[in-house]
Amino acid sequence: YNLAKRIASELKYIIISGGGGGIMEAANKGGKDGGVESVGLTIRLPHEQKTNPYVTKEVPFHFFFARQVSMQYTTEAVIYCAGGTGTMYEFFEMLTHLQTGKVGPIPVILYGVEFWTPLKNLLEEVFVKKYQTISENDLNRFIITDDEDLVLEIVQNSKIRNGADELN
Repeated sequence: YNLAKRIASELKYIIISGGGGGIMEAANKGGKDGGVESVGLTIRLPHEQKTNPYVTKEVPFHFFFARQVSMQYTTEAVIYCAGGTGTMYEFFEMLTHLQTGKVGPIPVILYGVEFWTPLKNLLEEVFVKKYQTISENDLNRFIITDDEDLVLEIVQNSKIRNGADELN
């Protein structure tokens, strides 16, 4: 909640999440309380998800891949928090798209050192060193931190935001 609220109130960024509960709800609440539009790119699921009450604009999707493409092409920075398989799916797809030049360059921030460090260790030890299925450079495509000030600095200095006028 605090990080999303700071991004909203201090940087005036629209907050986009999946629109569900938990961390997504906290992000949307932070965005709404921070005074910006708080968008939920929702997926209709049979049981798991209903749109949280802090979404100010809902964009519903039927397929995860369609939502993911929309998120990737509308974001200037992406922040992943602790999550499940959906979070991992989105994170690895983003890394693949950055690696292949399909999106980017945009900052990818993994917020939560305790949660994300074991994944980075796995990638380094197994994917890079043991099997060489990704390069060492792929580990530089994201940063792991608990530092809100660093996150705000990275977001504020993102290449796309600073070069947005050049893209139009």
